[in-house]
Amino acid sequence: MLETNIKAVEEDEDLRSIFGEEGLKSFPLAKELKRVKANSAWLQMEIETGDQDGWGYEVNVSHDWVRFIKSVCILYLDHLRQKREKIASRRGVPKSLLQAVDQQLGRFEEKTQMGVFSSATPYPLLLDQLPLVGGEAAPAVSEVIRDLRPRPVVLDTIEVRDPTLRSRCLDLLAQFREDGQYDRLDTVINEATRILEDRLRALAAAPQECIGVDLAKLAFGSSNPRLIVSDIPAEQEAAHLLYRGVFGFVRNSAHHRLLGALQAERVLQVVGMVDYLISLAEAARRNKI
Repeated sequence: MLETNIKAVEEDEDLRSIFGEEGLKSFPLAKELKRVKANSAWLQMEIETGDQDGWGYEVNVSHDWVRFIKSVCILYLDHLRQKREKIASRRGVPKSLLQAVDQQLGRFEEKTQMGVFSSATPYPLLLDQLPLVGGEAAPAVSEVIRDLRPRPVVLDTIEVRDPTLRSRCLDLLAQFREDGQYDRLDTVINEATRILEDRLRALAAAPQECIGVDLAKLAFGSSNPRLIVSDIPAEQEAAHLLYRGVFGFVRNSAHHRLLGALQAERVLQVVGMVDYLISLAEAARRNKI
């Protein structure tokens, strides 16, 4: 997909005149393709030269790469589901065959929820739209250009990676901003911190009644914290205070009273901060209870 879209850009004279040869090399799609090829080659080498135990190959990869692999798997599953729908549209296809296909797709999908993938949130891909099954033609350059156009301002200033935050907060933020309802922006803060609290409770295996600063203490600040972000005690305690501050000040102020008119840019910064805190908690080492 990356190669096809890059080719469409390279063959367009207008785009070539704008980017130039060097500009095309630093083009986001080109940089992404370079990263994918490098990591794929490395992973293949690890498989070929690594030791295989009874369950598979043991390789060390970063959490960011795990998220990327999960995203590609999800994208490929969408591709297979398109094929499934194409099969289902044929005349005379027995129901038992479709059930077998669905079972196979279900087994594939389960793999994206196993092991290190279970707690990994999908990584936002530069290309997240699949061409229709059966269409091998390169996408129209107009479609590529559309992908290059700036996103709405709300999405352009800070990249929010967590999909739940994106789906539950950014639309609200954009709507309130467009309608001039700045006095309702505290709803976005309330929602973002609620997502943080829910995610942290799940990661720390905390009881449902554990909330706010008590949750921050259980997760990061107790003598036996559930989540370890650093083996340096001072840094671990600093993380505890960071989450405690967000719950005690940011969350509680929006949760317990109306804050009045707020600046959309500042609210977006709060969402971005929550996005960072979620990623930090997800990357933390789980302490055995």
